[in-house]
Amino acid sequence: EHDIKTIIERLEVTKADLLERISFEKEQEESWKREFEEISEFSRQANERYTSYLVEREEYFSQLEKDAISAIKENRELGEKYETLRHNHVDVKTKALIVMEHRLQLEAALKDMGQLLALQTA
Repeated sequence: EHDIKTIIERLEVTKADLLERISFEKEQEESWKREFEEISEFSRQANERYTSYLVEREEYFSQLEKDAISAIKENRELGEKYETLRHNHVDVKTKALIVMEHRLQLEAALKDMGQLLALQTA
């Protein structure tokens, strides 16, 4: 009977040790679960931020491309307008020179007629 009591006492101590160890292991497991959940949440948020960044980046580059195409088109149109205005300016200058040349010819003709009349009346 003494041996049985001793064995029971040892088993009680062992049981208490095992229960204490199980409690510690459960606490450790809960701690690891919390850490895993925190890391998982951080990773999920990081993935969301990255996906959001990629979408914003794509939208930004798309807008830049549209702006560049628009600027090239506007530049082409302005270049065409400039060439048209330059040709018109050259035409106006040419016509002005022709008019001035005719005027000079008329003035010279009038001067000659005046001199001719002066010679005829003298």
